[in-house]
Amino acid sequence: MNTKITISLLLTATVSFAFGWIYAYKRLPPSPIVAKILRTYFFNYERGEQKASSERINLSATNPDIIFLGDSLTAHGKFSEFFSSPPRIYNRGVDGDTAFDILDRLENIISLKPKAVYLMIGINDFHRGAHPQQVANNIKQIHNKLEKEGIDVLLQKTIQCQKNKCSYIKEVNELNKIISSIYGYNAIDLGELNSTNGLNSSLTYDGIHLNLNGYKVWKEQLLRAPNSNFE
Repeated sequence: MNTKITISLLLTATVSFAFGWIYAYKRLPPSPIVAKILRTYFFNYERGEQKASSERINLSATNPDIIFLGDSLTAHGKFSEFFSSPPRIYNRGVDGDTAFDILDRLENIISLKPKAVYLMIGINDFHRGAHPQQVANNIKQIHNKLEKEGIDVLLQKTIQCQKNKCSYIKEVNELNKIISSIYGYNAIDLGELNSTNGLNSSLTYDGIHLNLNGYKVWKEQLLRAPNSNFE
């Protein structure tokens, strides 16, 4: 009798721990390979799991010169302070966003009637189980829809993550190769931020998000870009 109770308690504890770990990890930055496999299995990328991004951001300002569009990497960048010109630079990055999410809120971006959009997206897509070609397809849709509205689209290659703290280096490299094959030199290379070896530890504070050094590199690369709009 005692043996049966002990076994039952052990099984309950094991199952509870496993599901608790999976639930918690869905809210943490990506890194372990095992969690990556679990996420791919349990999460339907195309269905999504959050509310539409358009419900999570106020897009009241209109007629910007430039919009920066992307995820938390974009959201945390002080682009309006980085550049003295043009005057109206709006940041429309949203924490946790994927290319799929941006497609969902794209009409709100279009309604602002920006002259140009700088797009950088991708790492969260892999965190949610997407394949590089899926992400590339969504990026292409975003690009085409904005361009159709007469908006100049400046596509930036997807920023890498740090080796040993993120398991998506290979996927980011593959996505950037696809982006280069489609857009060629029109795809803005962000230098060290796009390193095929992963993000250098001196440019990030957690393996995913950029520190001040990382944003300095981003700024410098945008200034050097052949089609730069900045001063």
